[in-house]
Amino acid sequence: MQCSFCDRNTDHLSGIDAVIDAGWIPTYWDGDTDTGNPVCPDCVSRHLVLDSYSGEFTLRKMTGSFVLPALGPLLAESLTL
Repeated sequence: MQCSFCDRNTDHLSGIDAVIDAGWIPTYWDGDTDTGNPVCPDCVSRHLVLDSYSGEFTLRKMTGSFVLPALGPLLAESLTL
């Protein structure tokens, strides 16, 4: 399996139990859609939140001011969503 957000994979782990024990999650929700895509432990904390109502992982909503790293040097001010 490969992470949905980065290039990490589970080739070094044997079996789904080992993958889950290593902190991977097998799927997350994007709105009302179960993606069926795995996510590594680092990306879980960066991109997902645990929904307190459903108990499922969902995409983190990006809010506030930020500068996209690749565009940072080109922008005079931050972007706001």
